[in-house]
Amino acid sequence: MTLVCIPLTSDRLRSWAASGALSGPITGYADTRGLREAFAVTDAEEAERIAVLVASIAGLACCGRRLVAVAEIEPVESGEAVEFGEVTIPGLAYSRVQALFADEPGLNLSVATVAADGLSLEQAWDAPEVTELLSAADLLWHGPAEWQSLVG
Repeated sequence: MTLVCIPLTSDRLRSWAASGALSGPITGYADTRGLREAFAVTDAEEAERIAVLVASIAGLACCGRRLVAVAEIEPVESGEAVEFGEVTIPGLAYSRVQALFADEPGLNLSVATVAADGLSLEQAWDAPEVTELLSAADLLWHGPAEWQSLVG
């Protein structure tokens, strides 16, 4: 099995958890050959941690929030060596979610959000404000059943 990290909005998480299914195509980030090469990692646990962080920055860039679902899927590999481990899956049942990650409540993301707004993932990843956020603020782990506390 492969873990895929999916950036979400509150509305998308609410809909997915309530309906039990998320229709695709779904963009996620996973431990792929491209991600391992780009970040020079060989350890699966480290590659999965990086995939969570990449998904969190993708969410910040598109939606202004770091909210990530980690789900178990059949092994997947993108056809090309995509630097950030981007994969596309056709759909996913909420029952496959293993964990949710989000910033702690009240964390001020405004500087990083403004810096990342409208940028590509590659540009946002390299923004100094985003780099500072990644080093200063860890994502908090939540079980899949705790989704309601994350959607406000």
